[in-house]
Amino acid sequence: MASILSTKILTRSQRELVLNTGFGLVEYNAINISFTKVSLPKRIENGIFTSQNAVAAIKDKNIEIERVFCVGQNTRKALENLGYNVMLHAEHARALGQKITTQYPEATFTFFCGNKRRDALPELLHKHNINLTEIEVYKTSLNIKEFQRTFNAIMCFSPSGVQSYFGANKPQKETIVCIGNTTATAAKLYTDQIAIANTTSIESVIAKTVKVLNKTF
Repeated sequence: MASILSTKILTRSQRELVLNTGFGLVEYNAINISFTKVSLPKRIENGIFTSQNAVAAIKDKNIEIERVFCVGQNTRKALENLGYNVMLHAEHARALGQKITTQYPEATFTFFCGNKRRDALPELLHKHNINLTEIEVYKTSLNIKEFQRTFNAIMCFSPSGVQSYFGANKPQKETIVCIGNTTATAAKLYTDQIAIANTTSIESVIAKTVKVLNKTF
């Protein structure tokens, strides 16, 4: 029986998506998230979120944000569940940045991010002289764990998750299924056995993983 390693603890419904296929599943959190104690504004005009962790970090802060811009379907859902008005959404940070530079070139933005945020979005906005303030609202640390077994597929949801897994485990013949291109770029440092989900959601990563394994088993 084929086995899958998830570098993130799944919800019950997500777990069932895997187990209902008959494949084995092992799961753990490859990274740890801690929220940062930082003074936050009570009101901003334009907020940028590229991670669900950033949304969770400001969840109970009662920040009034007039317009929200985000990356990923699940990030968008989390923001809308908090009542925020999502003006622009994209599947990856560079695409969001390109939309912002085209449609809001004169606006001022606040980027709620983590300590390991990628450079693509800030660099693009600065290149177009768009005013951007960054607020670090969470920190990511690696939870490095060695596995004394092999897997047929490993589901990775962030570059940090990739780094964490390969921090103690050597590449085998497994397929690394990535949530997006940025995560895939990180995985390419270790292996060329890579598949990328169709959308930036955990469910899409699961669907891609099942599809990959069904071709083999």
